[in-house]
Amino acid sequence: MAKLGLLETDTLYPELLPDYGSYGRMFARFFSELDRDLRYRYYQVQEGELPHRPDECDAFLITGSKAGVYDNLPWIAPLQSWIRDFHKRGAKIIGICFGHQIVAHSLGGHAAKSGSGWGLGVHR
Repeated sequence: MAKLGLLETDTLYPELLPDYGSYGRMFARFFSELDRDLRYRYYQVQEGELPHRPDECDAFLITGSKAGVYDNLPWIAPLQSWIRDFHKRGAKIIGICFGHQIVAHSLGGHAAKSGSGWGLGVHR
C-alpha cells in the first residue's frame, strides 16, 4: 500500500472546517476516489512538524496556504531546508498552489507577490 505524506501549511477558515476538515483531508478525499488503498500521514508544518526520513512515505504533497513564500514566517525557512534536503535524497515532492511556489523557490526559482493581486489562469 502506498502512503502519501500531506504537509499541511495552513488551516482552513473556521466556517469551512465542518464541511472540509483541513487542506490535507480535502486532498485525501480526492485521492481516495482514485485509489481506496492509498494511505496518508499528516504533518502540521506551521507547528514545526516535518517528515524526518524520505522513506516515511512514498511521496509528499505540500498544500496551499494563505501565506506567500516571501512572507517572514517562522515555519517557512525550515520547510525550505526540508525541501532542499529531501530533494537531494531523492524524495518525490508535489506542490499545490503555495506548495509548488515554495518547492520552486527552495530549489532556485523565484516567486513574488503580484502587484495586481490574486490571479488564476494563464497571464501574459
